[in-house]
Amino acid sequence: MLYAMSQWSRPARASIVIVGMLAAIVFFWLSIQAAAVAIGFVSLATFWLLLPTDPPADPNTAANDSEG
Repeated sequence: MLYAMSQWSRPARASIVIVGMLAAIVFFWLSIQAAAVAIGFVSLATFWLLLPTDPPADPNTAANDSEG
């Protein structure tokens, strides 16, 4: 599931984190601090897990370089 979500666009992944943080703020405002902290950590963990894992391309190699 995380792999499928990591293929989403950057705005879609960011919106998940933003909604999670807003939920944490609402739970904190409702005096449910334990749930707010848990939701905050889950939101940050989701952000970290959805970061791209592909190594950056070598800047010294052209994308269409056919020589090996």
